[in-house]
Amino acid sequence: MTWTVSSLGTGYSINGPVAVTLVFAVAAAVAAGVGAAVLGGTLLIVLAVLPVAGAVFYRPFFGVLLLAATIPIENILNVGGLGFGRAIGLAVFGAWFVQKIASRQSWSRVVSNGFFPAAIGFLIWVLASMLWAAHPVAVRSGFVRLAQMVALALIIIDLADSRRKLDLIAKVLVLSALAAAGTTLYQAEILGVRRAGGDIAGGINETAILLVTVIPLGFYLLRASGSFIWRLVGTLFLGIAVVSVVTTYSRLNLLLLPPLIALLFLLTVRERRARGWLLAVTVVGSVGAALFVPWDKLMERTETIDAYVDQTLQFGQAQAATSPRGYHLRIALAIARDHPLIGVGYGNYGYFFRDEYQFQVPGADRVYGSVRSPHSAYLGIAADLGAIGLASWLLLLGLCAMSGIRAWRRARTGGVRDLPALIETLVIMLGVHIFAYGFYTPDQMDKLLWMIMAMCIAVGYVVTADLENLGDREGVLGSERESPIAGLYVGSLQRTDG
Repeated sequence: MTWTVSSLGTGYSINGPVAVTLVFAVAAAVAAGVGAAVLGGTLLIVLAVLPVAGAVFYRPFFGVLLLAATIPIENILNVGGLGFGRAIGLAVFGAWFVQKIASRQSWSRVVSNGFFPAAIGFLIWVLASMLWAAHPVAVRSGFVRLAQMVALALIIIDLADSRRKLDLIAKVLVLSALAAAGTTLYQAEILGVRRAGGDIAGGINETAILLVTVIPLGFYLLRASGSFIWRLVGTLFLGIAVVSVVTTYSRLNLLLLPPLIALLFLLTVRERRARGWLLAVTVVGSVGAALFVPWDKLMERTETIDAYVDQTLQFGQAQAATSPRGYHLRIALAIARDHPLIGVGYGNYGYFFRDEYQFQVPGADRVYGSVRSPHSAYLGIAADLGAIGLASWLLLLGLCAMSGIRAWRRARTGGVRDLPALIETLVIMLGVHIFAYGFYTPDQMDKLLWMIMAMCIAVGYVVTADLENLGDREGVLGSERESPIAGLYVGSLQRTDG
């Protein structure tokens, strides 16, 4: 879009986003002059943030990359109650929405897929639960957070319109996760932090879940990247991330890691150019394990897995002993049974746990005085939103998974190069959450999960565009081969030779 400055009589045309950015820069300069006298040293921070804000406003996709970078390490860099991640998210949404309106850009990528109505329907049901919730403030807070997740997903679907952009998001996630893995390893080996709950890069289980989720992207760099540097980054990340996951002693992730690594090895070994890097990953991982893994403590931890899993799986039997996690699941199941259709209101599980159900459901060895987490997305949503809410969430996950699978099939049969490796990676990452973490953690609030879901939708559009480009190219080549002028030219050559 261009705006013509006809009122000045110059006839000068300027790009709309550029004009708005220039106005923003002038206003920022004026604000800096005024703030110098008021803010003092704080002005330095403001001046450092302004160029980033301007870049985000001019190119919202740059903000998406920044947001991706904050996801693995936002627990480390969190400042106050807002946090860098949420601040960047709000800036990205504002810039994207203003540009969509000001430039009259098409909304077709946002609304012309099943994700949009399914996500909006889920949000509407969450908000409607305020009508019957005993604690509507919790519903409102949860709705705001979920609305932010949906907005993030819609922005990625709209802006990640090429393989290059999807590839950039993947690379930024790996780089940031490499920093998070290094921090985890440093805290475990240098600071001596073990099973301390919340002080290993934002939490034991949360850190392990994040690293295990991003590990497939490390293998993707080995498979699809043609750059030596990026393959080296992938190798270092895989070696450090695997050791870091082990040092968290997170039981579910210790169970998930071996089969996931085996699957990714099988997929990667098919690529001839990646086989040597697999050997490098093995060497780096082995050296890291030998130097940093406390095998005696790891063996002690793994010996508890069988008993812990058996106890947790007893949560469905009311009188059987269960683990603390299993007890939380048992109460979620009890609430879902008592409120099967509409639940007790989004975010209200913890209040019902604390105030009522822990005194009615046997199995706890103590009285809990705080609002609790259900430790499961599926059972937690079933308790909060009933069968309707759970079906809406499963529909949303299923649409994203099917979008990725269909894109993979079309890319393979249509001859689209490079994309199948990325699509396989995204589907595996989403599958880990659907079939494992959805039962283990309330991951409907996980920004990384929503980013993966959005990329599974966006890659379908990218495959369609690539197939259309291939079809147009083949059509041009075919028309050149069938051109009568070209035929006359060839014929004249043949007659001359004769």
